[in-house]
Amino acid sequence: MKSLRKSQEKAFLSLLDPDSQMKLLAVLKTGEGKTHIIQCWGVFTKGICLVLHPILALTADQVLKFTKESDKHGTIEAHNMDDASSTLLQKVIAKMKQLKPSTMSTMFLFCSPQFLANTTPFLNASLQAAIGGILRNAIADEAHLFAIHGSSFRYDIRKLKEVFYKPVFSQKFPPIFIALTATMLKSNLKQLLHLTTIYFPDKSKLWGGPEAFEQHNITLSQRCGSEYTAQLDLLVTFL
Repeated sequence: MKSLRKSQEKAFLSLLDPDSQMKLLAVLKTGEGKTHIIQCWGVFTKGICLVLHPILALTADQVLKFTKESDKHGTIEAHNMDDASSTLLQKVIAKMKQLKPSTMSTMFLFCSPQFLANTTPFLNASLQAAIGGILRNAIADEAHLFAIHGSSFRYDIRKLKEVFYKPVFSQKFPPIFIALTATMLKSNLKQLLHLTTIYFPDKSKLWGGPEAFEQHNITLSQRCGSEYTAQLDLLVTFL
């Protein structure tokens, strides 16, 4: 825990607190290490960690970061399901079905809401993994977009309520649910609850304080004169 930032440490302690009911809403500024929270917690819990991300352009970069951690933290797989070929999709589904509750490996599966909602074989495998206790974590990254877009133009996010969230989180022992964002408004919580059926107890909410989101201004000054540009003149002449 010594290498963790205070906000990351608070996130893990919150997840371990019985009063959080295995849920976490972490509203932390960009650069505070939300991705590291997913990495460490997924490796700690093992099994399947399903990460729903509404922005496709950011998923590939995250997958690369996660696969680099494999040698450090045991056997880790990370797949971007939206870009997966039919062959890879079949292999991933087969692996999901083969995993046992005692597994010591971790599968990070990244996908968009539309992929999970509309790819029936993967959706069914995810539901079976939840029933079998292999789906340990369901994560909504950029959770504010789920709340905002799901309440307006993205039908697939609304569809997930019936085909994924209700059957998975109505179980006696559901997976851990983690919602991460840098810009969640408290007014969005009602929307998120409506779209996911998931209520966040006070103990499960980690909100960055106002000081964490303060804007810092940097003043730049420019100085001109031979005493400052002599080396630059030499470089230009050389070139």
